[in-house]
Amino acid sequence: MKRVEMSVVHVSWRDAHSGHRGWQAPEDMQQFVNDSEFVVQTVGFLLQHDKTWLTVAMSVGGGMGCELVKVPSCCILKLRKIGKVFLDSAEFEVISKLAAKREAKHARRHHRVVRQSFSRRRVLS
Repeated sequence: MKRVEMSVVHVSWRDAHSGHRGWQAPEDMQQFVNDSEFVVQTVGFLLQHDKTWLTVAMSVGGGMGCELVKVPSCCILKLRKIGKVFLDSAEFEVISKLAAKREAKHARRHHRVVRQSFSRRRVLS
């Protein structure tokens, strides 16, 4: 059976958060503005990391993954590789499908950006 290596990572990232529900007095609103940022710690199997997103799966097994977390790369404060895990091919199948979709999406986006840049050049010329 095929064995595939995956990285397990710890990500520290800045999350968006909201204040109390309902109406608030100005001093309460200012307190929320002054509050420190909300930092989240996530550990999981690294599925993807590029300039836009980092995606991890909390659990992988039986050809499936669950508890996927997608973090905007601009919100990452710290990324640390914890170690490597070797999965059998059935567990890796879901990862391969996700990676293939991601690559196809990236290729389509790149093609669209290139096409748009050529269109703009024609308009500007």
